[in-house]
Amino acid sequence: MHAVRRGQRSIFSVTAAFVAGVMLTLTAFLTMPMVVDLRQACTAAWSAELVPRPPTTATNTTTTPVSTTRTTTSSPLDRDGHPPVLYGHLHMAKTGGTSLNGDLACGFERVCGHKGYSYDAYQLEVRKAAGFSPYANYGRPHSGNYKHAEEDKIGYEDCDFISKEVNWAFWKQFQNWSIPLQLHVPCRKPIDLLMSMCNFRKFRFNCSRPAVAQVDYCSLVVGPSDGGDSQYWFDRWNRALRNATNTFVKCYRFEDQFTRYVPHMRSLLQKKRFPADFKFVKMNRKRKDECIYAPENAGLRASVVKYLLERWDYNQFCYECIGSEDDLFAK
Repeated sequence: MHAVRRGQRSIFSVTAAFVAGVMLTLTAFLTMPMVVDLRQACTAAWSAELVPRPPTTATNTTTTPVSTTRTTTSSPLDRDGHPPVLYGHLHMAKTGGTSLNGDLACGFERVCGHKGYSYDAYQLEVRKAAGFSPYANYGRPHSGNYKHAEEDKIGYEDCDFISKEVNWAFWKQFQNWSIPLQLHVPCRKPIDLLMSMCNFRKFRFNCSRPAVAQVDYCSLVVGPSDGGDSQYWFDRWNRALRNATNTFVKCYRFEDQFTRYVPHMRSLLQKKRFPADFKFVKMNRKRKDECIYAPENAGLRASVVKYLLERWDYNQFCYECIGSEDDLFAK
């Protein structure tokens, strides 16, 4: 009997020792540095996905190196998809700025403008395609025609491209930004631009009457200024912008707007995940030939051009800029 009890105690002692050994081994395994290393490795792997990978080169020397960072053929975008500069479009009246602004807002991120924002451009085009007026039953912020005061409240910090039909002084605020402003100015031939402005005002230019008063009338801003526009459309530009700090002014021909300028900007901005097709809305009315284009009115035409060049900086700027090194598409 005593021998049996001693045997049982011996078995119990061995079992207890075995269990204790297993527990010590398991504890040591769970606290091994390998676990910490695995966690660090996982963290490093996740972090690597948040930063651009370096370019990778194939072993075959004939293969072009491939970069995984987002770039364009003209200007690289940073890790967040932003270009290295802020692009501005000075929307001079009757230079196609409404269609330009709307088209870019439909296809690209962070486009901001009086005639189109990226964030709601898709649904605006859906309403237009359905035959509804963009202004009917929808508030101004969702109509494709934004108030300048509302835009100012929103701010422009999240914009890569800004299109504004506003007094030239608006652009001075970007002089203190951390990135430069590259301001693009469309230039249209003086007489063509003036006649388009007259047409928009439903005004027929009369070549037998004094020209100056008619030119000034056609150049007046139509409708309320909304606190942002000028008295005259031409006052959206001032040559002081050429000397503004942190600002680089470029020009281009109006005729190149949709054949060269739009493709140029498409190469610089970040594409939308869900782009929309822009529906063009015709603004000007049908018109017959204007008398000012008649051969017998060549002298009148020359005097009107001279007045436009002397009266407003915009026309003189375009005369000087087109064909210069500041022309976006100068050969």
